[in-house]
Amino acid sequence: MGKAPAPDFKLADQSGKAVSLSDYRGKVVVLTFLYTHCPDECPLIASKLYTTSGLLGSAMNQTAFVAVSTDPDNDTPIAVAKFVQQHNLEGKLRYLVGTREQLQPVWSAYSLFVAPSPTNETLPSVSHSTRVIVIDQAGNQRVNLNSDFDSADLTLDVRALLSE
Repeated sequence: MGKAPAPDFKLADQSGKAVSLSDYRGKVVVLTFLYTHCPDECPLIASKLYTTSGLLGSAMNQTAFVAVSTDPDNDTPIAVAKFVQQHNLEGKLRYLVGTREQLQPVWSAYSLFVAPSPTNETLPSVSHSTRVIVIDQAGNQRVNLNSDFDSADLTLDVRALLSE
């Protein structure tokens, strides 16, 4: 991806604390976009992040996993806390939420497609691009992955950026 600056944003995390992407300068950030009721790609990404956290070991101290919601209607603090707990990412993943008006500029800045399901569906679903973006310590987008990434490869990417 080169070194395109990662667009900054400010949202609330699962506990209501305001978080900016720029708060993580000096760390490698693994940024992704998820929703808690997702039946397929989002749990897969979360599982791979958990595996990556184990492979990184102490390098996790210099790494931040950040997820931005793609489902403002259903990603409540309770749903997010449950999702993070189910995927063993407590203390490892900051899951950022907001209203559609707060999230839309972030989705646009990262060229993310997001479309809610028709309202007649019983389970909420969201069609969205699956992206995992690795941002270097200076705040530049360096690696762009899809949901089919391998945890070992992500670990290598993070370690390479930490060694720069």
